[in-house]
Parts: sequence; C-alpha cells; structure tokens
Amino acid sequence: MDQHPSMARMAQVLQALQADLTARGDSQTAQRLADLTARAAAADERVHVAFCGLFSAGKSSLINALTGTAERATGAVPTTATVASCVWQSPLGAVVLLDTPGIDSTDETHQAATEAALHRADVVVMVADYQHVEADELLDWAYALQESGKPLIWVVHQIDKHLDGELPFAEYQARIEQSLADFGLEGLTVFYTAVRSSPYNQLAELREHLARLAVQAPASACQRLMERASELLQQHAAAAYGPRLAATAERVAALAGEQPADPAAAAGLRQRLTDALQQWQTQQAVAQQTLRQTWESLRSEWLRKIELAQIAPYETAERGRRYIESLRSDFRVGWLGWRQRTEQERAQRLAAFAQDLAERTRNYLILPLQNELRAWLQGNGWAQAERLAAVESLSAEVTPSWCASLVRTGAVGSEAYGHQYVREVVAAVKSQVAGRCSQLIDDWAEQAMADQAQATAGQAAAADRWRAALAALQDWQICWDEQAQWLAAWQARLVRAAGSQEEVRAS
Repeated sequence: MDQHPSMARMAQVLQALQADLTARGDSQTAQRLADLTARAAAADERVHVAFCGLFSAGKSSLINALTGTAERATGAVPTTATVASCVWQSPLGAVVLLDTPGIDSTDETHQAATEAALHRADVVVMVADYQHVEADELLDWAYALQESGKPLIWVVHQIDKHLDGELPFAEYQARIEQSLADFGLEGLTVFYTAVRSSPYNQLAELREHLARLAVQAPASACQRLMERASELLQQHAAAAYGPRLAATAERVAALAGEQPADPAAAAGLRQRLTDALQQWQTQQAVAQQTLRQTWESLRSEWLRKIELAQIAPYETAERGRRYIESLRSDFRVGWLGWRQRTEQERAQRLAAFAQDLAERTRNYLILPLQNELRAWLQGNGWAQAERLAAVESLSAEVTPSWCASLVRTGAVGSEAYGHQYVREVVAAVKSQVAGRCSQLIDDWAEQAMADQAQATAGQAAAADRWRAALAALQDWQICWDEQAQWLAAWQARLVRAAGSQEEVRAS
C-alpha cells in the first residue's frame, strides 16, 4: 500500500473547500482552487514554477532559453495577455513553467491571470530586467510573496547589457543584493541571466536549480497542494473577514485610542478598559454612598431633635387631659341648659389645648428647627432663595378640628386615656414635622446627587465610551474567532489529507 498521502484524498478535500467557498459567495477564489483540485485529481506531482515581472522584462525569452524551445511569443510589446504553461522535461524530471502577464499591467484581466498563476505556483521566479531591478512594483510584489511564505527566486535578466567600463560587475552585484536586503528581501537566491552571450550569464545555473525541483519526493506534492490551498484560505479570510475586522478595530480605536492587532492585544485592551470602568464605578459608588450617608446622618440628627423637642409640658398636657375629661358621658356643666354649656366648655377646653400646643410647637420645635436648617444651608453654600423659602414654609397643622380628629372615642371613658391622648397628639405633631423635614432632605439630597452627576459628567462620558469600546471589542473578537475557527477547521482537513509532517519527511 502506498505510504504517501493520497492525492485522491486531497482532491476530495479541495472539492469540498471549493464548494464551501462558492456557497460563501467567493466564486473567484473557488475558481482558483479548481486549478489545484484538478492537479490533485490528476495526481499531478510536478512542481509548478511561475515567472513574474514587468512587461518586456524578458520572461518569455528566458523560458525559451531555459527549455531550449521557441514556443513562447516574445517582443517589445506586452504580448503575454494570459497565463501560458509549458512542461519542461529537465534532465531530472518534469517541471511546469507558467508565463504570466506583466505585473505592472493596468488591465484587470492581466492582473487576475497573474494572481491566479501565483496561487497555482509552488515557486515564483521574479524576473527583473537589468535596468529596472529596483522597480517599486517588483519589490512590493516580491515582499508580499515572501511574507506569504512563497518560495522566491530573483533573476536579474538581460545581464548582457552590463558594461564593465561603467561599473565593475562585482560592485553592481553587491549593490543589487544590498538593495534587496535593505527592502527586506533577505536570503533570496539570485541569478544573473541573459539569452545572449555574457561572461556573467548564470542561465545554466538557473536551469540546474529549477531541474533539482523535479526530484522532490512524490509525497511533497500533497504538501505543496496544501500550502497553495492554505494561501487561498488566507486570501478568502482576508476578503471575507478583513473589512469587518478593520471596521470594528477602527471603532475600538475611536473609542479607546488604540486598535486590537490580535487576540492577545485585544485581551490586554479589554482588561485595561474593564479595570478603568470598574475603578470608575467603584469611585462613583463610594461617592454616592458617602453622599447618601451624609444626608442620612443629617436626617437622623434632625429627626432626633424633633423627637426630643418639649412641646407638651405639664400645663399643656393638663389642658389636653381636661379636654378628654370633658368628652366623658358623665361630664356636665350646670343644671339648667347644661347641654349647651357643656358643649361650650368642651369647645373652650379643645381650643385652649390646641392653641397652647400650636404655640409651643412653633416656639420649641418649628423655629429651632428652621434655625438649624438655615444655618446648615448657609454653612454648606446651599442657601439659595428657593431652599430658604422651603425652610420658611415648614409648619405643622395644630388646629382644634385636627386635635379633635385624633380622639379615640372608645377610649374616652378610661381614666388613663387623657395622658395617652396627649402623647398621641404630640407624636402626631412631631410626625407631621418629621415628614415635612424628611421631604426637604429628600429634595436636597436628590439635588446633591444631580450636582454630583453633573460634576462628574466628563468621567461618565468616558465610562460610556469604555462600555461602547468593550462592546466593539467583543464584536471584533467574535469576528476574529469566526475567522480563526473557519481557517483552523479547513487547515486541519488539509493537513490530514496531505499526511503528517513525519510522513512527508519520511517520503
């Protein structure tokens, strides 16, 4: 049984991936994957090498010279409009050579053809003509290919144009290779070639180098297909998830001042935002709790003063007791016309009790309490007119009818009820004042809370931005995870289809 990974198995995985890409609306990438699927289905184990470069760089003539044929069209105009391929039967085996349109083409079909060829290619030969070795388009493409992990060969073509009288070749060579290194293209294999005679022509060396690609172990064919499919996976992920990741990252940056570059950076930013938000929330909670405690302390202090106010000394209490005494059924005044005189006596006793209690309430409860409240307002910078007016309006309803309404008719006959009645009336008076004082405190506390909120409005706005940034960061993470999960699932299937690294090395 064949120990190498099955090309048929790889073809099945690639077909499934192609269907997935099509279902996801990426027909272009699916079509490019179809080329790899065809290679797998045909058990094509040959290495595919793409020749890329600017128009008129001599790619076609170089391929002709390498293969010893004249099948490719050449000339000064950009004749290679599509990708053409030929199978070169090198001394060591077959190699598929792909001739691409110029990478500097403004024709979208040319660009698409070149990009498709690059995804088919296992190795890329970047062809630069002698006079345009440092062209920006070449360097940018080469850097992008190298970053993607694509094996890259750099060829300086038409070296027969070099004149030693103008510059020694060694200096020219050193300058070129230093320029490539300065651009970040380090470690490249560089050849100098020409189709005409030149003492510096390395056409034979390039031919030998490409021929050695043909003797790679058959097992590496699946590995190469996996690598090409992985490139397409990354391309699709960048197109499918990139805009959403970029948009959410920009939203995070607008809110938090920095973008998440990867999950580790996102986790760090999330922690910093969470810590800042929690710190602000703790500070707010402490400030609000302190403010509430301040007002509750004031409430307790003033309610205690209300509770301790002496508004019913003996004389007042006695008037209340005598009023209750007049309500008993056996109470009479005189003999003739006693009913009328009895009612008059009751009314007089009630009025006397109510008047005395009202005066004492005002003098020993309301006025002292108002003085306390005004002093507090002035001492805390809160003595605004409306608050002072609210203090001035503080009062208690102590009228004969109100006092009469508090009588418990069924208890009038009890000897002890007179004193109990006075205590109940005093408690009711203090309850009135306490309720109105508490309402003032509630109003003032609410205003204090509002003032505090206004004073910290800038911090609250920052907290809102942190919350929004955390939400945007969550959206970014969800998108990243979707991309990572999709890539990982397909990468795992490709790895299983290609076989383990140990299988590849063993082969």
